[in-house]
Amino acid sequence: MIHPISARPINSFLHRLCLAAVAATVIAGAYDTASAQSNAVQAIVGETNAKTPEVSTVDVRRILSDASAILVDSRKRGEFVAGHIAGAKNASSVDEIGKLVDGDKGKALVLYCNGQNCQASRTLSEQLVTAGFTNIKRYQLGIPMWRALNGPVEIELEGVLRIYKVDQTAKFFDARAAAEFAKVNLPDEEFHLYQKLFDIIYQQLVQPDLLIYLHAPVQQLQKNIHKRNRPYEQSIPDDYLFKLQETYTSYIKQHGIKTLFIDATNADFLGNEKHFQVILDALEKNYEPGHHYFTLP
Repeated sequence: MIHPISARPINSFLHRLCLAAVAATVIAGAYDTASAQSNAVQAIVGETNAKTPEVSTVDVRRILSDASAILVDSRKRGEFVAGHIAGAKNASSVDEIGKLVDGDKGKALVLYCNGQNCQASRTLSEQLVTAGFTNIKRYQLGIPMWRALNGPVEIELEGVLRIYKVDQTAKFFDARAAAEFAKVNLPDEEFHLYQKLFDIIYQQLVQPDLLIYLHAPVQQLQKNIHKRNRPYEQSIPDDYLFKLQETYTSYIKQHGIKTLFIDATNADFLGNEKHFQVILDALEKNYEPGHHYFTLP
């Protein structure tokens, strides 16, 4: 029989032992999750007897960052416009690929489609090899894995119009503050009418705790637009971008919003995960009222 006084240390020891076991389980679980994600970004299907080699998700990220190859969505145009890996080109035949590379059969190409069971990238890659192309690889896990790992996806204007007018399966929001959108896009008379209504409604709006403003010179914005290569954006003039920047900064200063200005001149959120992490870390900090300035490393 255990004396009650002697039992207390034993109970305390068991309690600490249980806590240690729980902590070890949590840590192991977190490690397993991180390990699983790390394995996922490096995974490939691993096909046997394939005529073209595979690349992993981490390879695709690098390719999009350093432009060492052209990423090709080998699906039909209708699927491509509805959503594709950001930065990918669309070509579903040998002729279309030939036009894409201006006849350079040594150009590095990475093809993808709708996942490991999709035949489009396999078939096209084999056709390209037969046609004499010498640097063909496949991201056979395709867009399903890319989405699962939170990779950025773009939708083309054709896809937007179809969703907006035909499918009606999504709601569209302009992410700019209402006043900025109106001032740049409305004629003077309409803007003044809008401003009166906005001033009435504004008093009832909940103000943000912190506004994050990513700023880059117009020259850099134009480079980003050119790199993204959306046809309908290529004609955006410098003057329009200048006006947007002036309107944003004027609004922020006028309303005294607690703001974190981040110099995004060298930002590479797609190719450099540290840049995105820096912003996440910044959100954990407490900021005094006013404007705070930060430069990405």
